[in-house]
Amino acid sequence: MRVLVVDDQLSMRALVCAALREIPGVQIYEAADGAQALLNLRSGGVDLVVSDWMMPVKDGITLLKEIRAEATLKNLPVILLTGEGKREQVVEAIKSGATDYIVKPFAPQTLVDKVQRAMSRKAAA
Repeated sequence: MRVLVVDDQLSMRALVCAALREIPGVQIYEAADGAQALLNLRSGGVDLVVSDWMMPVKDGITLLKEIRAEATLKNLPVILLTGEGKREQVVEAIKSGATDYIVKPFAPQTLVDKVQRAMSRKAAA
């Protein structure tokens, strides 16, 4: 399983990557913003994206919408991370096609569980 972690904060990327390393066989790739992530995704080889919502250059919700608009990427599972737990944001994420949504701060096991659930759904589809 190949996971792309997208976050402008190096410390948060490190935290997410550390949690994901608990999943056997995971390969982790990193991007500092949505624009860099989209370039990485277009070259292929990613099975799931974990992205922060609030980032400069291209934020997570814009990245999500662009992923859903591209034929080769539209079925890629995307989990959004955010410090905002407002109902409107959750609704926007779901309407935009987010596979799941996690509010920061979160327990590392929560992330692991949601990633494994998303990959199980992808495998069953």
